[in-house]
Amino acid sequence: AAVGEMLRPVDPCPPPLLPGRARLLEQAAHELAVAERGHGAVALVALRLEQLGELEQALGRAAVDTLRRDAARRVHAALGPYDGAGEVGADSFAVLLPGLD
Repeated sequence: AAVGEMLRPVDPCPPPLLPGRARLLEQAAHELAVAERGHGAVALVALRLEQLGELEQALGRAAVDTLRRDAARRVHAALGPYDGAGEVGADSFAVLLPGLD
């Protein structure tokens, strides 16, 4: 996205696009139990957005919030029907991929 698009007004308290860490851990525990019964493997992928502090200083908090929401939206759009994802920190996401062979 262009810098101008990133600076558009944003909702000061938008709902999260991805569940938080607690919900992801619940899903991970369930999927690991399923995998232990011999129903495929599970992968956990960690994603981190780098240099958010520098971006916030240069472009402002609203631009960084927009970047985080856009990243969450892209992660969510890439999920399969049984995959899970969650925000696990201010600059990081985790993706759970169950049922791998």
